[in-house]
Amino acid sequence: MIRRLCSAKRFSWLMALFLAILIFAGSVGAAQDQPNVLILNSYHHGEDWSDNEIAGIFSRLRTEYPNLVPRVESLDSKRFPSPSHLVFLQDTLARKYNGQTPDLVMVLDNPALDLVTHFAHSLFPGAPVVFAGINGYQPDMTAGRPKVTGVMERQDVAGTLALALSLHPEVSKVLAVHDYTASGLAVRQETEAALAPFAGKLDIAYAADVPFETLSEELKAMPNNGLVLILTYVTDAAGRTFTREESTRLITSLSPAPVYAMHETRLGFGIMGGLLLEGQEHGWQAGGLALRILAGADPDDIPVEASRSRAILDYTTMRRFQIPERLLPANAVIVNRPESFWIRHRTVLIPALSAIGVMGLLSAMLIAAVLRQRRTQAALHQSEEKYRLLFNIFPLGLTLTDRLGAIVETNETAAKLLGVPRDEHLARSIDSDHWSVIRPDGTPMPPEEYAAVRALREHCTVENAEMGIVRPDAPITWINVTAAPLHLEHFGVVVTYGDITKRKQAEELLAAQERKYRDLFEANQDGISLFRINPDGTPAPFLDVNEAATAMVGYAKQELAGMTAMDVEQAVAPECIAERLAILAATGQARFETVLIAKDQRQIPVEVLVRPIIYEGGPAMMNIVRDISERKRAEAALRASLAEKEVLLREVHHRVKNNLAAIVGLFDLQRQSMDDPQALTVLAELSNRIRSMSLVHEKLYRSDSLASIDFEEYLHSLISHLRTSFGTARIRCDIAAPGLRMPLDLAVPCGMIINELVTNALKYAFPEDRMELEDGDCRIHIHVALGRDDNTFILSVADNGIGLPADFDWRTAKTMGLTLVRMLGQHQLGGRCEVDQRQGTRFTLTFTPRTRNHAHG
Repeated sequence: MIRRLCSAKRFSWLMALFLAILIFAGSVGAAQDQPNVLILNSYHHGEDWSDNEIAGIFSRLRTEYPNLVPRVESLDSKRFPSPSHLVFLQDTLARKYNGQTPDLVMVLDNPALDLVTHFAHSLFPGAPVVFAGINGYQPDMTAGRPKVTGVMERQDVAGTLALALSLHPEVSKVLAVHDYTASGLAVRQETEAALAPFAGKLDIAYAADVPFETLSEELKAMPNNGLVLILTYVTDAAGRTFTREESTRLITSLSPAPVYAMHETRLGFGIMGGLLLEGQEHGWQAGGLALRILAGADPDDIPVEASRSRAILDYTTMRRFQIPERLLPANAVIVNRPESFWIRHRTVLIPALSAIGVMGLLSAMLIAAVLRQRRTQAALHQSEEKYRLLFNIFPLGLTLTDRLGAIVETNETAAKLLGVPRDEHLARSIDSDHWSVIRPDGTPMPPEEYAAVRALREHCTVENAEMGIVRPDAPITWINVTAAPLHLEHFGVVVTYGDITKRKQAEELLAAQERKYRDLFEANQDGISLFRINPDGTPAPFLDVNEAATAMVGYAKQELAGMTAMDVEQAVAPECIAERLAILAATGQARFETVLIAKDQRQIPVEVLVRPIIYEGGPAMMNIVRDISERKRAEAALRASLAEKEVLLREVHHRVKNNLAAIVGLFDLQRQSMDDPQALTVLAELSNRIRSMSLVHEKLYRSDSLASIDFEEYLHSLISHLRTSFGTARIRCDIAAPGLRMPLDLAVPCGMIINELVTNALKYAFPEDRMELEDGDCRIHIHVALGRDDNTFILSVADNGIGLPADFDWRTAKTMGLTLVRMLGQHQLGGRCEVDQRQGTRFTLTFTPRTRNHAHG
């Protein structure tokens, strides 16, 4: 132990020596890095304004350069104001600093600035210059020298006068006192410009260039409603030099009127105050510009700044002129306020009162300690009971150990979770070999991996460690363990256990379902892809694809991971995409056909089913893509076969029509060789019947569709032929079957029925002796109509002729025509036929087409 302490002492001495060397080296380095700064003070040491300026400069420069000691040259221009003195100073300084160029020259007040600008080529050429305290600054003052900036001394004469008038509203005369040095004349010029707004309201006069004895008489003669402003006064016409304190005391003692100034160096010597320039603040401001230049800034890029003033008033003078504090501006500063009893004697009062307070506090503490001890004992007992209750009923398992890892406390929940009785639990340590623990992957977990052991050895918190507790008589219990160091005396770690067996079972079930889903996903013969939809409606890159999808387009899964559905689909018009999205939004799914472009540029026709799903907690889309190349080829073959059959069927209709036309031709030839009128009529009627059937086949042959014909067009052709055949030009035939199409199995019987009924009307309804009506109105016409109501057809043939004979029963008539009408209408078409003889004759047939598998009668 002694050797160890000696070693520690030697190490401490070595460290102290090392730090001292570092500090010394740093101070030497700092001293070597200090810039060379020269200050040219226009006046002399002891002149308050200049001394305060220099103090402000020093304090600002030392914020960056703590060991900097600038050189200061006092030009004594107050006592030697002649121009020849500047020439003398130039020669002296040039000799003194021959070959030495400072890093920075700071000039205070007008004479120093005149010196460095008039002799720019011989005095510190090339050195940057920062000026301060310059009265009446104009940019041409530095025209002869580059790299110059600074702070111009701008006395706020107008602000000071406004402040004075707010405190002395009765003032009507103002006397401005200044000397006739270069600075004094510059200040007067600035003052005349600043007080121009007051010229018509106040009598403003300026002190003449006279000895102070003459000026004193003018001061004594100031009226009570007058005001004196001290601009600058350090020298009179007789060459007498004054300090600021001396000139201020003399002026304030002689003037019955209040005296204001613009420099804080005159404060405390009888003036009321004013908006005062503070020399130290002025120097601090100039020092800030100097630091910027020393840091590398170009002085020509730094604009000249104006000085800052603030309202400061003397409490003693305010009392003398009875000025209440309520009239002062809110930010005004009052100096020389008398100290209160507390301020004067606080060094004695504070210790005495402190001692009394301490004694009282100690007495109260003694009383409170007794009461607190009693309350503490009661609270401790209650807290222990509460802790014990909470510890035992806590829903998580809790175990506390000592610093060596032995278990000192455990609750019933922990004993139940770990499967070890509490008394046996307390006999173990956390790294005991009696525990049987496995990792999440099922392998045995060694004690050094236990969360509690790691927390104890590594002095850190171990959170959410999962482990399984293996017991021979029960299933594995999975727990979530958090262990943390317990910073209490005699304790090691606190361990909490949470039962996560159900969660693990759910995770295993979820993993099994995931595997099942993955197996189904990959085993599906259709290509399946998952993706999300971007805010603009376009598909985002694929989230997942199955093996069938990759085999279909020839891309690997890694390649498709950076692609979208649009990248593998043939270019689709935007309106087509919008239509798909609209269908998807309306029905919850969209099915469409498109073409995919494989990696080898093959075009694959596919059928796509898009459905919205939830994938990994967010909305997504599932594309099920089926290759329909074989189906497309089968459809193409079917269409080709259908086209061939359609050509064949048209040829059949054409040949039937030709054959029927040949039969009609044969009848016509036969009629030419016959003289029997009855036979001729029979042959003509047979020709018309056959022509009605032939006309159907002709219409089908010429129709776009082989399934049906335009029945209205067919009727026009049929009736036109009949009228021509019977030569009945005066009989008008009306046809009404607009837009009606009829298949072959209905068109042939309907055509034959209409043929028979129209033929009868043309032959018998209008005999020659009844063609003209008595009233001369030619209303002889035949009306043929065929329409449908739902699936029921209504065929009507009407004429306004002479009608049927009164004793004629069409149902039992043996004529060929009416027999065909009954057979075709009632038996083949299965219709109901009615005859109306009230005005001419009207045959109406109503029928419903039979299904294809029913035979026609």
